[in-house]
This record gives sequence, structure tokens and C-alpha cells, in this order.
Amino acid sequence: MWRALLARKAALLGLALLIGVGLTALRAGRVPPDGFAPAPTEGEPFGPDAVRNVAALVRDRHGLAVEDADLRLVPTADAPLGVGSPAVAWFTAAPEDGPHRDLFALRLRLSSVGIPVVVGSPTNVTRTPAGDELLLDATDRRVLYGTRVGRRFQGVVVLDFGRSWLPADAGRPTRAVAALAARQTYGTWDGPARTDLVLAHPSKALSGQLTAAGLTLALDEGATLDADLDTGTLQPPGAAQLQRGAPPQQEVFGLLADTLRQSAVVGVARVMAVEEVLFRATDWLRRQRHRLFPTAADRLPVAPHVDALAAAGWPPPDLPLGGNKGLPGEGRWVPVEAFAGEDDPPVRRTFLRVDPARPYVRTHLFAFDMARLGLHFVAGTRHPRSTTGARGSGRVADAHRARLVAAFNGGFKTEHGAFGTIEDGRVLVEPQPGLGTVAVDADGRAGFGLWDTAALHAPWVSLRQNLPPLIADGVVNPTRARHWGELVAELDEAQTPRSAVGVTGEGVLIYAWSKATSAERLGEAMKRAGVRFALHLDMNPGHTGVEFYRSDGAGGLAPQAGARAMDYRRGRWLGTDARDFFYLVRAADMPAAVADRTPAWAPGEGIWQTVAETDGVPTVARTFLTPARTG
Repeated sequence: MWRALLARKAALLGLALLIGVGLTALRAGRVPPDGFAPAPTEGEPFGPDAVRNVAALVRDRHGLAVEDADLRLVPTADAPLGVGSPAVAWFTAAPEDGPHRDLFALRLRLSSVGIPVVVGSPTNVTRTPAGDELLLDATDRRVLYGTRVGRRFQGVVVLDFGRSWLPADAGRPTRAVAALAARQTYGTWDGPARTDLVLAHPSKALSGQLTAAGLTLALDEGATLDADLDTGTLQPPGAAQLQRGAPPQQEVFGLLADTLRQSAVVGVARVMAVEEVLFRATDWLRRQRHRLFPTAADRLPVAPHVDALAAAGWPPPDLPLGGNKGLPGEGRWVPVEAFAGEDDPPVRRTFLRVDPARPYVRTHLFAFDMARLGLHFVAGTRHPRSTTGARGSGRVADAHRARLVAAFNGGFKTEHGAFGTIEDGRVLVEPQPGLGTVAVDADGRAGFGLWDTAALHAPWVSLRQNLPPLIADGVVNPTRARHWGELVAELDEAQTPRSAVGVTGEGVLIYAWSKATSAERLGEAMKRAGVRFALHLDMNPGHTGVEFYRSDGAGGLAPQAGARAMDYRRGRWLGTDARDFFYLVRAADMPAAVADRTPAWAPGEGIWQTVAETDGVPTVARTFLTPARTG
């Protein structure tokens, strides 16, 4: 009896398999469709005839203008179910909604004579409406393509499907959601490890191929570049910058939200509708809890608005509370714990309560002395999503790690407004006029204001935009802008984690964060701290916060959150991060001596002596050289 049962199950499974294969094959249309040319020799499914057949199918069925020379056909282990040899076609073509060429992947199965018999849907891998991709080479494991902005190639990218984009210690929930994200982005269930090679001098000409150890490129005027990706060595050295790894963000709920936003079934609008319901429900529950079980903050009234006192420099004066007592420490600038042992630490913190309906809500304020600190911007490896093909480094520069003081989150994603993003001269998203902007130069000097030019000019090397200004000339929301949340006005008043960065009239940088507030309440707190211009930065749980760093005694850095309520992943900015962020470093020390000095020199010769300081920072030094050194 059991044998009959097994036979019946086997028959049902076989029938289901045949039906599945048949339905899948129907997606390919007629077999072979008109215009397909079988290969002259049986058993050559990946030859030139197969390339012509696949290119014709892409043009006829999907309306993508692809030339045979722009398509590479290679075997793969990840293809639609069915009969035939599994393959993936890599090609570049301009999508229907833009003039620039993107990189596509089409997974399919080929007959023994190179005719497509089972075909999936093409996946736009790059989606760069302001840049072009050029396919250079492809194998069964790796893909090499160039990225061009305007008339010059900025660099090349290698996607290695033989290595996972996730770190080895990624948990199962992260891996499950990342698999969905990889399917959306690459058409496969495991995302590739990505390596970028950013050219030191963009090139008009570009060709190249993959090698066993890496790649080789041909550039302008006969120049060549060889890269060994295993060892990270370049020949010639300094011709490019190597950027390894572009993992998705590892916060499960954030990754899931990103995946659902990009889904054709769910989309951005539905995700925001769910977020709005959650924000309102959370705020209602929090208010009821404080009504039933009031805290000390609930019993103390919120201070009325009082402008901050003018100050000539550092440290900033305590914030007036309008005669109210306030909570312990409210409005008082105190050293951040990580630097409490210093005589005059360059970072201080305080908090304010500015919402009369929610006196339990604190807005945390952090002040940075920019006479002693430099500000730098880093674009994430995946966010904001590049519209040009360039990629952010996602890392603190190696030269800055020893002087690292703090880091905090960046702004919104590209799908929320395509706000300008430039890192070290690499344009990820072109800046838009009229938006609030923070620009920084190579030395960490920062400028805040409205963007009014078509390009980034010296001395600025990086910038980040994010919405109209939250504060301009000391006025909160001067343009009366809505849509602070993402794309809908309903999120403007949502009580959710929010952040912002601004500058006072005295040049003090202020970072503001609250666990649950509206955009304008956040701006009100910053205004009371004397901020004259501010940008609304990122929002929502898991995305916002500030972190401080001190030596861990073993040659590394120990992270310390700005507030216990900040729920981001600790230490995230010490590694490679998927999202953009800012960081601050101490000013570089004066050189101790002339580089070529030897013990044979005269006493004091070539040794720099400080002769002037500003706020405790050496700014002028002098030395002397004998005629033996100067000739």
C-alpha cells in the first residue's frame, strides 16, 4: 500500500513539474521565435549566434535598444526553472524613461543550438539616470563595467557573485531580508561582493578585461592600469583608489523597509502609510502612559521661548529657560563624558524640552568647537543611491582615524528627493538649487547655506543637501515647507526620532536629536540654542544618532553613544556603512621638526616652536636653518 502511495505522490510531483516547466516556457513565447538563428554546431549554446538571438529577444520583447557588441552571455547556476543550459546575459541599454545607459541582467535558459527557451525578466542593476555604464567583461562569476559622468569615465566596478555581499557574522533574519533585496537588485538570491576602482584622473577612453587576479584597463593616451584585487595592489601605484565592499545595511527592519519600498507590489506610498499608523499609535500610547504615570518632567512646565545669549566664542553660554526651573541639567552645557577629563573639551551637550503637550520629550543638543575640529562627509556604500554610477566610500578616511572625535548620521535617501551628494569630488547625486546645503573643504572647514550654482567649486570638495533649510537666518522653516517626513505631509508632525545639524552665529556646530518629535519642534530647540542655519537630517528608528570616540587602550577606538535612547547599531561608523554620515576630527598637530633633520644639526635647528595659539590650538610656529642647510 505504501508503495502505491509513493508512486501516486511521485506521479503528482512529476505532473506538477511538467506543468511548471510548461508555464515557465510559455513566458519565452514561441520556441524558436521568428528571427532566431540556431547555431551551426550542436552543443554551442553560448556562441555568437546565441548572443545575436538574446539581443534580438531583448529588443523585440522588452524594447531595450541593445547592440550585439554590448551583450555578454555566460553560464550561471541561478536561472529560471526549465530545460536548457542556464545562462545570464549582461548588457547595457538605455531604459525607456531616460537617455543614459544602465547595466542589465537577464537570466534565461538556452537550447543546445543557442536559442532562448526559458526567459526571465531583465533586471536593471544600476539605475543611474544621470550617468552611463559601459560593460567591459563578464565571466560566470564576475562582471566588470565602467561608470561615466558627462564625457569622462570616473572608474570601474567589479561584481563578484562568487563571494557574498554579507559579512560572515550576519544573522539569519538579516540574510533572509538581504536575499529579497538581492533578488530585486541583481535578479539572484545572493548579492555579490562589490569592488570599486576610482580613477585618480577621469579618462575619456576606457577598455578593459578581467584577469585571474583582478583586472587590466586601457585609458587615455595609451595609459594602462593593472589591479590585483586579491592583494589590493595597483600598477602604477596611485593611479586609482580601491574601495572594497558594499554590503546592505544590517539593521533588519531598515533593510526590510528598503526592500518593500523598492517592491513593485508594496512601494514607497504603502510603506509610508504603515509608518504613519505606527507613529501615531506609538505617540498615543506614550502620552497615555505619561498621563497615568507622570514623571518629574511631566510636572515641570516647558520653558517659553527665549533667544540664546550671544557669545564671542567657546564654550557656548547656558541656555535661558525663561525663569523656569527646568529639569536637572536642562539648558546647561556640560562636557561629553568621553572627553570629561580634558581641561577644555571640544564637545559639550545639553537638552531642552520645547513641546508643551509632551513635556517628557527631550531634544538633545551637542555643540562642537569648530576652531579645533574639522567636519567631513562620507557617502554610504548604498545610500543615498547614486544617480551617476559613482559610489560612496562608507568609511572614515584612514588618515583621520587617529584624530576621530565623533560621527553622526546623514540625510534622506535618493528616492525621497534626490538631494545633492558629493564625496571628495565624486558626484553621486547632482546638487539642486535652492536646497539647504552643508559643504566642506579638504581641511574640514564647513559652509552652510542655500545652493545656487550648477557645480561644486574650490575650495569645497564634498557636500550634502537635504530638503529646504530647517532654519535660515534664525527663522524656523522659513519657506513653510511641508513633507519633512518623506513625500507626504502626514509625516510632518509625526513624533519619531529626528536629527538635524546647524551652525550658530559664532560658528559653533550644533547637532540635534530627539527620540520623538516633529520637524518644527526640532527646529525650535535648535533656534533656542542660537542656531542661525540648519538642515533636517535623517529620521526614524535605527537611522539617527551621534557617537563619540576615545582610545580603548589597545590601539583602537571605543564608541560611546550621545544618549542611551539612541537605538542605532553601536560602532557602525568605525567600519564600512551602507548609509551616509558626517564625522569630526581634531585639528592636525603642528609638525615637530623639519622632515630632513638629523642629530648632526645645531641645537634647536629645524625644530618648530609654537609662538601663537587660538583657543588652545597652536596656529603659528617658527624655527631656523643654518647656511649649511640653505646653501
